Amino acid sequence: TGVTAATMTIDGKALFATTMGIQCFDQPGRVHLIIDSPVPGQPIERLTLRGRTLEAVVGGNRYTRAMAVAGVPEGKAVRAPKPRL
Repeated sequence: TGVTAATMTIDGKALFATTMGIQCFDQPGRVHLIIDSPVPGQPIERLTLRGRTLEAVVGGNRYTRAMAVAGVPEGKAVRAPKPRL
């Protein structure tokens, strides 16, 4: 189950698009959430988190979902907080 797209939250969580869906990992690498793919069986081609809106592109179509966390602003470098273990 390879990764087809990825994005990151401002607080250091990583979101990876896989055949299982969109997996949300904390900094130490634990999966906390798997969001179903908007189109099961088709790979997510692009994944972005703009503000608090998660965008996934599947088959050329864009799907959005409101999130509780914000994404890293485009073109900005941020330092994630130290992970809590």
